[in-house]
Amino acid sequence: MAEARLTASRGGNRAAATRLINRINTIVADVATTRAQKIHELQNKIENLEEKMATIADIDRAIQDELDPEDVQTEIEAADTHNQTYRRLYISTENANANLAQATAPVVPAAPSTPGPSASMLPKLDLPTFKGDILQWSSFCDVFESEVDSKSYGGATKFNFLISKLEGEAKASLLGLTSSNDNYTKAKDILRLRYSQPRKVITAHYKALINLPVANATRSSLRAFADQLESHIRGFEALGTAPAFYGDLLVCLLIEKLAIDVRRTLTRHQGNADWTLDELRDAIAREIEVMEDTCELQLPRPALKQQ
Repeated sequence: MAEARLTASRGGNRAAATRLINRINTIVADVATTRAQKIHELQNKIENLEEKMATIADIDRAIQDELDPEDVQTEIEAADTHNQTYRRLYISTENANANLAQATAPVVPAAPSTPGPSASMLPKLDLPTFKGDILQWSSFCDVFESEVDSKSYGGATKFNFLISKLEGEAKASLLGLTSSNDNYTKAKDILRLRYSQPRKVITAHYKALINLPVANATRSSLRAFADQLESHIRGFEALGTAPAFYGDLLVCLLIEKLAIDVRRTLTRHQGNADWTLDELRDAIAREIEVMEDTCELQLPRPALKQQ
């Protein structure tokens, strides 16, 4: 019953958000409205849409809490697909309002300023390149903010440096922005709105786990599997997602990712009892240790004596 009420509430809020978007489109297209009136009305609608998006996001999370673990991923993907439309229109509306405000702003002489350092004067740092993989965004953002954003360079210079470290869809998301202080702030907002989304990150972790290759009964294969698994679990934990929320689902998924020989070996110690996520992780770690110890104990065969 709770899930049904939440779903109905989300439907009502989505309908309200759609009406807001339609009203925004009407305001933008209305040639009879003055720029000042448009700016005022758009600002109100932007704030209303932002509140409505936050409400929908809260309901999304509440619905996910009500679902069985095996249904969570599908719900996250469906909700994110739906909400992406609102996010794109929200950005477009903000940009339209900003352009209107800029067009009506009085022209004043520019104050003399000291030019900031050029891009060639930025520190020669071996920073990572971000190509749009949402799982890499947090680490890229942390490094960039520490090594570039926190420094005293001008916004235009930082913008050039940011662009030089983007590739693929991440760079494409900033097409049309030129190098300036204001556009550096706008570029960061666009990237954060697209990639700093916990639910999308959780979905990406699930997809990565689903696509893990099957681990066979070799030390290197099982070690690579365990390293990837622990990496994604740390990602869940960093987002504050409790193991109880995804543990059962992951156990079912991970068991299928282990070759039959590996499953047979692990089951000898576990018996027929159901695995918990921590038990499965510990069992995999123990099996890797056994494999490593076995390798260390293997002695080279003595060379055959020549006749």
